[in-house]
Amino acid sequence: ILRTTCEQLTKLFDCSIVAYLVEDDRLSEGMVYAGGARGKDIRLLEEPEHAAAEWVLKNRKSAGIGTDYCKEARSLYMPICKEDSVYGVVGIPMTQKPLDSFEYSTVRSVLNECALAMDNVHHLKEMEKANSLSGEQERVIARKLVSGDDTARNLLIEANLSRAVEIAKEYEGRGLLLSDLIQESNIGLMVAVNEFEPDIDKDFHTFSEKMIVRF
Repeated sequence: ILRTTCEQLTKLFDCSIVAYLVEDDRLSEGMVYAGGARGKDIRLLEEPEHAAAEWVLKNRKSAGIGTDYCKEARSLYMPICKEDSVYGVVGIPMTQKPLDSFEYSTVRSVLNECALAMDNVHHLKEMEKANSLSGEQERVIARKLVSGDDTARNLLIEANLSRAVEIAKEYEGRGLLLSDLIQESNIGLMVAVNEFEPDIDKDFHTFSEKMIVRF
């Protein structure tokens, strides 16, 4: 997800972009995505730049060029965040002038889409941990769908959400945003729950994958 976002930004600004994933409330090692005539700019990994990224993670605000914070940095650093969760930090070199209002809004929109997709993946992984089912459990629960058991329906959806996301990611880079692909996969999963027939279909896992791919 982050790679796709950074590739969009390198094309938009025709320059290298530095990005950090946030893991356990800490920045991962910086990743520079090449762009522009000069290729990969490793100066984006120097200490003043890294310090600005750390400040953004801590304060959930933009810093660097065009802001009142970390003015020694040569880039504009922006958080990839949704509500109180920060999933990454992106740095965009500003060699001439700060972003104008239109450019800033465009970047913020791109980062918001990235944050939404990363937030969806995060929550779905948490759901999977809490609701993983064995093959036998899934078969027993699937048979309860025939009687219209809403609890069984919700359990099957929650237990298979992460697989829906995995399938969506297989189609990333083909013209649709990952957030849209995940939404379509989720719709396919819900249709699978509604149409599954235990006496006809082999097993719910296989049936749901077919329905998700169809959508």
